Amino acid sequence: KPGEWRLWRDLGDLQIRLKDWDEAGASYRKAIELEPVNPTLKMSLGNLTLKRFDDQLLTLKEALKAQPGDAAAKARLSQVEKERLAFSLEEFARRAKDLPTDPSVRYDYGEALFRSAKTREAISEFQFSVKDPKRKVPSLLRLGECFKREGQMDLSAKQFEKALEDLATMNDTRKSALYALGDVYEKQARLEDAKKTWGELYEADINFKDVSKRLELLNTKIKG
Repeated sequence: KPGEWRLWRDLGDLQIRLKDWDEAGASYRKAIELEPVNPTLKMSLGNLTLKRFDDQLLTLKEALKAQPGDAAAKARLSQVEKERLAFSLEEFARRAKDLPTDPSVRYDYGEALFRSAKTREAISEFQFSVKDPKRKVPSLLRLGECFKREGQMDLSAKQFEKALEDLATMNDTRKSALYALGDVYEKQARLEDAKKTWGELYEADINFKDVSKRLELLNTKIKG
């Protein structure tokens, strides 16, 4: 029947909310069978697996909180994290292939590549997603981290500087960008620029990460 796939999709959405993972998977697969050309259904099935991983991780983290010395739980947590990362890389690569012009999909694929230490491949994805106004700032921040990993400090600083131009409010994102830019400046031996950047952060939030200690050490270095 026309539109029947929507009923199966909606049923899958409901079953996910109930954490009925197996039944939700069956519902999404039925929807895909009825509407195989719809890429969002495959995305729903992929999201189901990611949510299932996240539920496992939450359970394991809560168990470790209760018993920090549980070696088996630690090992299982590490294993599930690796499995989730491997799946997300495969899933987002498929999405990027199916929807190559969707900046949101390309950004998510870049994130998976970044977390998998595939830095150069991630740069390509973020350079695409940065063209989308909604993804501009997070893409610039990731590009800054990527170029930093690659040892290209000039390019890294430029990305953080561009991101800060669009971050007028002193929120956690701006604080993180200031911290990262100060770190790059210090690595470039641009000590006065690092001091100014970290000084702005210090003035707004003295307890942000270790900015207080790093600014103190930087001042000592500048004084010689």
